[in-house]
Amino acid sequence: MTLAYTPPLSHTGAVYRPALQPWYSAFVCSHADVRRTEGRIALDDLNLLSGTGLLTLPNFLQSAPHGLNPRRCMVSERDRIRCQGVADSGGYQISGGKLRLTENLRRELLRYSEEFEAACILDAPTSAIGRSGSEFNSMRDCLEFTIQSAHYAIRNRIPGKTRLLNVSQGRSPQELLEWFEAVKGFNDRRLYGDRALTGWAMAGAMRLRFASQLPILIKLRDDGLIAPGARLHTLGTGHPEVALALTAVQDGLRETLAEDVLVSFDNATPFLLAGQYKKALGGASLTRQKLHVPVMPMPHGEDYVGSDMPWPCSSPFADRLTLGDLNVRRGHRQTTWDAYSHVLLAAHNVWVLCAAIAEANRRLRLFEGDAVSWLPGDLVEMTQVIREIFRSERPATLIDRNAALLDHLGSRSSNTTMIYDRGGLGR
Repeated sequence: MTLAYTPPLSHTGAVYRPALQPWYSAFVCSHADVRRTEGRIALDDLNLLSGTGLLTLPNFLQSAPHGLNPRRCMVSERDRIRCQGVADSGGYQISGGKLRLTENLRRELLRYSEEFEAACILDAPTSAIGRSGSEFNSMRDCLEFTIQSAHYAIRNRIPGKTRLLNVSQGRSPQELLEWFEAVKGFNDRRLYGDRALTGWAMAGAMRLRFASQLPILIKLRDDGLIAPGARLHTLGTGHPEVALALTAVQDGLRETLAEDVLVSFDNATPFLLAGQYKKALGGASLTRQKLHVPVMPMPHGEDYVGSDMPWPCSSPFADRLTLGDLNVRRGHRQTTWDAYSHVLLAAHNVWVLCAAIAEANRRLRLFEGDAVSWLPGDLVEMTQVIREIFRSERPATLIDRNAALLDHLGSRSSNTTMIYDRGGLGR
C-alpha cells in the first residue's frame, strides 16, 4: 500500500536526524522574502527547528559550519530542549579540502560542538584515502589523526557540556576491529574520569555490516564502554530498512543496559535531491516485498512559470503549493527556479522521509505475526535476531549462524568503499 502522509511522525524506534545543509539554513537565517506563496508557507514553516511550523525536528545533525556564521541561524536560535542535535566532526570537510585544519580551527570546532546535545570528535574518514586533495593515504594515517583528535578533545573539553562521541571507521572487518581496539580506551572513565568520551559514532564502509558491528557493541557494553545515557549514532544513512535494524540495536541495549540509551542515524538525501537534482521524494510504499521511497524529477521550465498545477507528490508542504511556486524565472539561461524553490522542495523531502521512517518503525512495533504482514520478512527476522543476540549468553554463535542476514543491508553504505580481506575491491 502507498501511505497517505496523514499520521503523526512520532515513534519509539531509532531516531532519524536529517543532516541540515548550510544553504538551507542560510536561506532561513536571511529572513528572505517568502511572500510569493501568499501565506500558504510561512518562514517559520521552513525553519524546521522553530517549533511553530508545519514540521519541527526534535532531532537533527549539523555539519561543521563552513561558510555560515553559526551564531545567527536557525540552529543557534532553536529551542534546545525541543530540538536536540548532534554535531558532525568536520573531518569530512577537512579531508576534502573545504576546511584547512589549524589549531585555531580545532579549538573552534570543539567549542562549537559543545553547543549540541552530542558531537563527534574530529576524525579522519577512511573514505578520504586516495581521494584527490586528501592528505590521508592509508588507514593508519586516518587512525593516527583520529587518536590525536581524541587526546585533544579529552584534554580541552568542558566536562558535562556535551556527550562527545568516539568515532569508528574501517573498510573491512579487520580494519574495523583494529580501529576499535585502538580507540576504545578513550571511553573508559577509569582512565579519563569525567573527561572520557561518552558515546559512539559509526562511520565507514562497515557501519551497516552488523555481523561485524554487533560483537564490538556487545563487548563495549560488557566492558562498561557504553554507559547508561549513551548516544550511538550511525553516520550517512537514512533508509527505512536501516531504521528497523537500528531500532533493534536500540531495543537490545535498552533491555540489557539502560532505558535511556539512544540510537540515531542521519543523511542529507532530502537536501541533496532538492538542491542538486530538483527531485522530490514521493509517497513511500511499505510492503511485504520491500520498503521503497520513490524519487521523482519535479517539473521545471518556462511552461510552468505561473502555473496553478499541483505538485505530483504529497506532504503538508507540497499540498499547499503549485508548480508556479517553484518556476518563477522567465528568460533565465539556466533555470526557472531560484533559491526559494529548492528550499521549498527540501522541506517537503524532509517531511516525507521522516514520515516513512516513522511508519516503518510503528509497523515493527506490531505483534510479530502482524509485523510480517506489513514489512519484509527478512527485515523482521533480522530485528528479532539482533534483539536475541543482545540477550544471549553466547552471542558469537548467533552472529556466526546469521551473518548473511545481518550483513544484507551493507549495500546501504554509500559514498564509501569496502576492501575485501584478500586485497580485492568491492562495494
